Amino acid sequence: MFGEQFAAVGFCLSPFVVLGFIVAVIFRILRHKEIIQSVNKGIALAEEKSGDHDSPALSWGIVIASVGLALILGLLPLGMINWEYPLGLGPWMLLGYIPFLLGLGLVIVHAVSRPRKSTMKD
Repeated sequence: MFGEQFAAVGFCLSPFVVLGFIVAVIFRILRHKEIIQSVNKGIALAEEKSGDHDSPALSWGIVIASVGLALILGLLPLGMINWEYPLGLGPWMLLGYIPFLLGLGLVIVHAVSRPRKSTMKD
């Protein structure tokens, strides 16, 4: 019963994944063309900021984890309808757990990979 619905939701969401990938590729191509044109004209590009507040891993991690948490909380009542699964946690909960754990992983990557400030004085 739920397997067919899960497959239908996945089938309906797959075009959005493909569309997101296409949009990301288009943005990459446009950014590359911008860099090439500025190099050909001799224009210096602004340096990318590398501060703690500009980390894409942290900002995307928080956004993706928040979406995953919202999906977890929104899908939890589905388990209360059908008590075949322990604590009402069925396979539909993967729609929330996967983005939540992915976002959590990005936050951990940010915490592990950021440069450490030295406390020793020369």
